[in-house]
Formats: sequence, C-alpha cells, structure tokens
Amino acid sequence: MEKKMFKTGMGKTIVGSIVLVMVILSFLAILIYFAMNTLYGKSILKADTYGEYVYIDALYLSKPFGEDESGGQYLFVTTEEGDKYHDYMLRLSKEDFNREDIQKLIRESYSPDAKPEILRLKGYMMESAQELDELAQQYYGQYVGQDVEDASEYLGSVVLDYSGNENILKHISLQIVLLWVFLLSVIIFGFIELIKTIRKQKKKSEKIELAKELFERDADYRKGMEEVNLPDTVFYKQCQCYITQNYVVTYQNGLEVFPISQIKELYGYDKTGQNMALTLMFGWIAGHRTHHYLVAVTSDNEVHMFADLTHVTDTHNQMVAQMIQKNHNITLGRNTTTFHDIQSDLPMLKLTKVPGFYGNADVWTGRTNDTFVVE
Repeated sequence: MEKKMFKTGMGKTIVGSIVLVMVILSFLAILIYFAMNTLYGKSILKADTYGEYVYIDALYLSKPFGEDESGGQYLFVTTEEGDKYHDYMLRLSKEDFNREDIQKLIRESYSPDAKPEILRLKGYMMESAQELDELAQQYYGQYVGQDVEDASEYLGSVVLDYSGNENILKHISLQIVLLWVFLLSVIIFGFIELIKTIRKQKKKSEKIELAKELFERDADYRKGMEEVNLPDTVFYKQCQCYITQNYVVTYQNGLEVFPISQIKELYGYDKTGQNMALTLMFGWIAGHRTHHYLVAVTSDNEVHMFADLTHVTDTHNQMVAQMIQKNHNITLGRNTTTFHDIQSDLPMLKLTKVPGFYGNADVWTGRTNDTFVVE
C-alpha cells in the first residue's frame, strides 16, 4: 500500500514526453519541408503540377529558339541527375536574358573547352502552348546535335517561366501562410505542454520526497497512512483518495496526509485550461479541460488541493459529507456555509446546490505556503 502511494509516475511522464517530442519533431519536419519548397522551390525533376514554384540547376543553356510578343526569349536548358541529362524549355524576360550570368552560361555551353558552372534558375512550371511545342520541334535537334523525331519525348509539355529577382513572398498564397501559422502554433504550444509536463512531474517528485521525509519523522503523518487499512476507511478510487477515521490521505498528485480535525474551510475549485496542441490538431473540444478539485484550508493556513475530477460527480458529495460529519466546524465554499445550514440535507448533499461552493476564484491565495499545491 505504501509503495503504491509513494510512486512518482515518472515512467508515465517519460513515455508521454517522448510521444510529445515525436509529435513536435514531426510537425517541425513538415514545417521545414513546406518552408523549403515554398521559399526555395521544388526541383523541376520532382514537380508534377503546373503552376508550381520550382528551380532547375542549369548545366547548359541554348541560344534562343523563339520570342514572344513581350520580348520574352525561349531557350533549351539542360540539367543533370546522376549520370542522366534532362532537357526543358525555359522562358526568360528580355532583361533577364541579357544578364551577364545567363550570357556567360550560353557562351560556355557552346565552347568545347569550357566547364560551365551550374546556374540555379527559379520560376514557375507552366504548360507549354502548341505553337511553342512546334517551334521547339524545329530547333531541338540542333541543340542536341542529332535528329529528333519527337522533341516532346525529351522536353515534355512544360516550360519553366523564370521569375528573376521577384520578391520571394510574391508566390506565397494565403493558404500557405495559414498552413505555416498552424504548423508553427502546434510546435510552440506542444513545446509549452512539454515544459508544463516536466514542471508538473518535478513538483510531484519533490512532493513525494517530502512525503517520505514526513513519513519517517512525523508520527501523526505515519498514523494517517496506517489508518487507510482500518475497516471504516473509505477509498475513492476515481481520485485516489482515502477518507479515514481521522485523516485525508490522497496520492493522486503526490502523497499528502492531513487531519480532518484541522480542516477549517472546504471549497470546490474549477480550473479550466486548454491544451493548445490538441486544440490546434483536433479542435477546441478535444483540447478543452476543466478540472474540479476539492480544496481544504487547514488551521495552519496550508492549502491542500486534492480529488481532481474532470466531471462533477457524486464522489465529491460523498467525500465532503464524510469530512463534515467528522468535523462540524468546517465551512463550505465562498459563502461560508456551515454544518448547521446543511445538516438536514447531509445524507443527500449536493455541492452544486451549496451557494458559492464551486468556482474558479482561488480565495486562499496569499495565506498559504503552497507546500502541497500541484498545478
């Protein structure tokens, strides 16, 4: 019995933390993947959708084989993948075509002794028009130095529309921004949850260590634990709490023992929180948490928060009725309801009908040493 109550739950926390870290890292990897593809483009070799922002590492560039009405120049571009070469059509604006690095690569591509340096070109992968495909068919054989029956077998039906020095944010859609915000929010709030979990475990472990010390040196504390084995002790499994003849013994959030005779005030405390990581992933309902505690303030002005339930049930009614029967001086709730006020209703006590019993105001703040409070 003692061994069970002295457990810190460290193993469960470690497993939960590992799972949370894996979730955080997974979302981080997804965020990095989308950010890289959005900001730097996807390799045209892996792109499969018209309109995608892509890049090509140009090894060779041809001389122009066509021109559109706005002066845009059409060239063939070659990229390398392992020991294979892939050719595409490329559109450059008149200004970009005249850039020194573009002209240099074109010159080197036709020089047998030159070793061209790879030039990364970014833009949008667009579907080529029939007129452009027919024009490419006429000139592609000259570029590769052999007769080509069907140029589309090598060039496909795409053209890379070079975007030049376009503002990098221009091609980022609102949907992409919202996706980034979502992923980043999950990561941030997941990290916050991880910190909260570690802090809570640290407090619980410290509380267990204090309980061990008290068990060794405090006869009254030890007596309370011994009373859990008496036949008239009631165990409330739902919140891991014993109400003995003289003590409350709870180990839900770390072992704690205090005399019922020393309780002067009893409250219901509703603590609402939001697990933001779960909220972002599965919705507000999945992440919403309301914990209903019993809070006992003892004569030494120590606060004891225990009997944590996620739903208000008859468990709290039974526990409070049992305690107030043993100590008639306990006042209930924020309106200081006394034993005499509820004496006739005690067998069927409903704490939800006791004015001011449940609430989210921690009226005990400022008069406690917070020794046992575990948030």
